[in-house]
Amino acid sequence: MTIERFAVRPGLTGPAVDLAATAIAGDRGRPFRGASSLPAGSRWLAGEWLTEWRLDASERQSRGLVDALVAADLHPIVTAGPDLPALELSATAFGAVQVTVIAAAAHGGHERLLLQPPLAVDAGGLLFVPVAPESGYGGDALLVTLHGPAAAAHAEAVRAAAAPSPIVAAPPPDWRHAESAIGEHNRRPALLALARERGSALCLDLLLVADEPALIASTAALARLLDADRAAAWPFERAVLQSLLPRLERDELSPALQAALRRQLGAIANDAGTLRLLLAESADRAAFARGLRDENYAALADRSVAQRVEAHDWLQHHGGSVPGFDPLAAAAQRRQLLRTHTAAMAAAAAIAAEQALEAGR
Repeated sequence: MTIERFAVRPGLTGPAVDLAATAIAGDRGRPFRGASSLPAGSRWLAGEWLTEWRLDASERQSRGLVDALVAADLHPIVTAGPDLPALELSATAFGAVQVTVIAAAAHGGHERLLLQPPLAVDAGGLLFVPVAPESGYGGDALLVTLHGPAAAAHAEAVRAAAAPSPIVAAPPPDWRHAESAIGEHNRRPALLALARERGSALCLDLLLVADEPALIASTAALARLLDADRAAAWPFERAVLQSLLPRLERDELSPALQAALRRQLGAIANDAGTLRLLLAESADRAAFARGLRDENYAALADRSVAQRVEAHDWLQHHGGSVPGFDPLAAAAQRRQLLRTHTAAMAAAAAIAAEQALEAGR
């Protein structure tokens, strides 16, 4: 199934999400079961309501898409950002998927809203959460679509027919050693040797503290690399990072691995959706580095103190800090400093572009 995030310009009309919840459960205290802690105006659109919403695409913009695999023993939890509730997806006995909204509760902890009815094959549902009026748009929406086995098989067959058959060659000895290693103490040195050969300080840091499940996931991801990509550093780094995304989304990474991710990625280590998109869009190391810098710079304006501190620390260690910026300062002071710095950077970029143009004449 797929989950796509949209920014929606006007607020949506339709059934309130609380009316679609057969139960509201909390992990702390006893929640008020008549209403959830989601913002007022939150909606759950399905059936005719969703069909009507799909008809007009002019007032919304896609902000990312992710696939999720749901099985009897696999219940993924999808997070689209720190400002949105998470969605837990679980299979029912009749082939449908139960959608459970996990939201921050007003009294602390989290609430779980079990939405009904479960999504049938080739059906969908839309969770809409409004934002503050000063944000400039109505809110964010998560579109959940359950694809049937026939549709998935057809899509896979089309992709297989369009793609040329790869020539499978035996991997080099160091790769064979890493793929055949059993146990944490054998697998880690083999993977570290590969990372060292490619000069990847990022992967060396992550693999040194990775637990055995993370090492196994990294090995499986690296085994899927094409022959032409095995010698390059960026495909290696991207595969290792992508292998961590499922456990990052479920908040299952070990504390040591979480700390290593924060050292290497800054505030983006807390946002699996942004990291997934950045990895998919970056063609090389340089593009990924630019994206990391931009995302951490943007996180300096985040409402979360932790996000601002992690972004500021990362930028300081990677040569991109904002002079005089204090992530704990008053909001007005932070905004003014960021505006001044952004304007100065834009002016410097314009001067550099003009000088390059003059030099080329």
